[in-house]
Amino acid sequence: MAGFKLVEKSDFRVDNLDFDYLSGKMKVGFSDGDKEIGATVNLRMKADSIIWMSVSPGLGVEVMRAQFTPDTIMIINKLKKEVYALSYSQLSERYKVTLDFHTLQSIIVGDLVEDKMPKDRVKRESSYFLLDQQRDKMRYQSQVDPLTYRIVQTQALQPTTGNSLTLQYADFQDIKSKIKKKQHKKEYKESKNTDNPMMKLSRRERKSDIFPFENTVDLVFYDQSGRTLSTKVKMHFQKVDINEKKLSFPFKVSSRYVIK
Repeated sequence: MAGFKLVEKSDFRVDNLDFDYLSGKMKVGFSDGDKEIGATVNLRMKADSIIWMSVSPGLGVEVMRAQFTPDTIMIINKLKKEVYALSYSQLSERYKVTLDFHTLQSIIVGDLVEDKMPKDRVKRESSYFLLDQQRDKMRYQSQVDPLTYRIVQTQALQPTTGNSLTLQYADFQDIKSKIKKKQHKKEYKESKNTDNPMMKLSRRERKSDIFPFENTVDLVFYDQSGRTLSTKVKMHFQKVDINEKKLSFPFKVSSRYVIK
């Protein structure tokens, strides 16, 4: 690719969010051209295992609960007393881009959608690194902040169809757990009293707990007639915690509900 060159590994990396359990609360806006929906969402996550959401519009009454695992998607609609079981292939077909558990988790926490590989190319721009990745039929270009080593934007494009997924992240905040903060404070004090370079904490090493409190997801795709369709999701986090203790993920389905 013209204009791209490999950058020394010592000058570039992408930090993923460091967590086992995470909880948060956010305002979510959804629009697809036909309708606009807003709601408050309580979020719980176990890394690489489960994403749990409780959705409450307006008055704080829960109307929907969703649970994502690497294999399945389950949604309880409390208003209609219905339960939906979906596959990721169905979700991918609906939005014309490849979506799986790893992708959804990465979108929420601001990680790379595709893991970095040696064949990927990196270009240094004036204010960010540009990571270029080719995977099967998709091309991913991610802008990486050179100070936090976190992603500020990713665009995934399927050249053969024109379908695209654009992710934008802003309002980055440090969400270290209290235990980690104490550990880092102790290590920093010790590093000031030693000449051992291994004890010196670099800025990079202290930035693995940076979380984007403003996330925007833009999907643009084409139906069979060639009509352009778009979906936008905006997430504004009000609170995010990295939890040291295990979280529960209640998801009991009433026998009165209809499974769709």
